[in-house]
Amino acid sequence: VEYLGALFWLSAAVICLVRLATGQQPRILLAVWMVLSFLFFGEEISWGQRILGFETPEVIADVNEQGEFNIHNLGLLDRFGSSTQHLFRALFITYFLALPLVTHLSNRVRRWMLRIGYVTPDVWFLAFVWGVIGASVVLQAIGPEAARRVTGETRESFYALSVLVYVYLYLRTAALPGRLSEQETAPATA
Repeated sequence: VEYLGALFWLSAAVICLVRLATGQQPRILLAVWMVLSFLFFGEEISWGQRILGFETPEVIADVNEQGEFNIHNLGLLDRFGSSTQHLFRALFITYFLALPLVTHLSNRVRRWMLRIGYVTPDVWFLAFVWGVIGASVVLQAIGPEAARRVTGETRESFYALSVLVYVYLYLRTAALPGRLSEQETAPATA
């Protein structure tokens, strides 16, 4: 399941890179998603450690919760009562739940987000993403032990798939004539 998630992250990074190289818009978000997707890809495969078979340097193994060559298991945010998983989830929720709601409700926020190239996903996409994530949270909380062990990794792969589908479907259509003006003129209550 981890390698599938890694493949999704790598695919998203490559799509963003190709679109940046061909001059497609929105450049800011394409660049951000390219860097993040490549970072998450590298982290998911511990920067090639399992593939290449190299040992974790002792200085990293001593502070890494899983003894792997990656950043997200270093416990950097532990002293603040959080973790990299919590930070990732907060950012995912912000981008795929809070921003769509706020851009729908506020013309001012919508116009600002459009300037940086944010494209609000359709309701069907958001319902699918949050339906699957919600089901995985419930399964993790009340499911059998065997299901709980794989649910976290499966959910991480689904995060990657969600980003891949988003950059493929939405950041591609942002550059098409009419797409931005369609979002810009959509009704809002604020």
